[in-house]
Amino acid sequence: MAVEFSFIHTSNLHLNMENPEMGDFSGRLKDSLLEVFDLIISLTRREKVDALFIAGDLFEAKTVSGETLNYIREKFESLKPVNIFISPGSSDPITEDSPYLRLQWPENVYVFKKNEFTTHLLEEKKVAIHGFAHTSEDFQENPLEGYKVGNEDYFNLLFFNGSITDVGYPDQKITAPFRFHNILESGADYVALGHFHRVQSLKRKGEKTIQGCYPGSPQGTRFTDEGEKGILKVVISGNRKDITFLPTARIKFNNINLNCGDMSNKDDIVNCLKSIIQEKNLAKNPTQITLKGKIEKELVLDIEKLRQEVGKDCLYLEIKNKTRHEYDPQEFKDERTVRGFFAKKTLGRIEATPQDDEKNREILQLALKYGLDSFSGKEVKKRW
Repeated sequence: MAVEFSFIHTSNLHLNMENPEMGDFSGRLKDSLLEVFDLIISLTRREKVDALFIAGDLFEAKTVSGETLNYIREKFESLKPVNIFISPGSSDPITEDSPYLRLQWPENVYVFKKNEFTTHLLEEKKVAIHGFAHTSEDFQENPLEGYKVGNEDYFNLLFFNGSITDVGYPDQKITAPFRFHNILESGADYVALGHFHRVQSLKRKGEKTIQGCYPGSPQGTRFTDEGEKGILKVVISGNRKDITFLPTARIKFNNINLNCGDMSNKDDIVNCLKSIIQEKNLAKNPTQITLKGKIEKELVLDIEKLRQEVGKDCLYLEIKNKTRHEYDPQEFKDERTVRGFFAKKTLGRIEATPQDDEKNREILQLALKYGLDSFSGKEVKKRW
């Protein structure tokens, strides 16, 4: 099968995403997402590929503006004759009022619209694209269950937004779950995926041949989006697949842990935070610093005041307080006292709260600290 086909593969751009928890920085982030979209269009043109594949979550359906949609449409039209394929995901699903159905898209744009695989043939390239669309925000069926590609004389490419559940480490909510063996059993030659925010290749253990890829997000949108962000250029030449990572991010999120265990007062922490920001040149990118370690009982941290004091010159700074006071809640949970009962119940609730539910876990951690301060006869002061 002498196939010659090249494409740009991206996903998870989340245009017009709202990040109210980031305050004024949320507007800067929205602008950067549009800048990255522009760059993807430019790279698609520069690399002279045959197609652009967007594996879902191009925009946020709930918040995307008409102005942004018109801008997307104009940019897509400017890419003619390059083909553009879209497989809607959980953030931009095909619903009754979906922009994918309401708007008139250029003839070089093909949107998959069913929550089952349908096939689009590129006759001149001998490529069969098997695409699937989310039709709700929380699609939980396995779209690959029992699916077999046909078109024996074509290069068969699976294209969808979904969560592989047995390879790698998913970084967000599971939707359209499937397993690696479903890809192999489908008979596909390659799979272009979307949903996870980290770039990840899929291959059999001990083998070099890549069965498919997640390109990750081209621009991080949260502090868990660490590492390089970009898109993939995929070139199919006969049985050979050449995959190149092209960086695109305009903003890099930083996560830093600071051990406060050997610091005896607030000034030590302030000076250390200022040094970190200066030495690592963090002023140009959004940064989250997590304070950790066991600190003295008398050291009460007002995180908002800390942030205001050290974050004046930062683009955006968050400080999280995960320090522990000298007493350890685990020491109290087996006590046959009210304090022991409180510690045991609260620790149990923390353990039962999912790891990705950071907000509720932090609230419970603070409740535990406030409660133990009170039981210890200590003045309860604001810690956050």
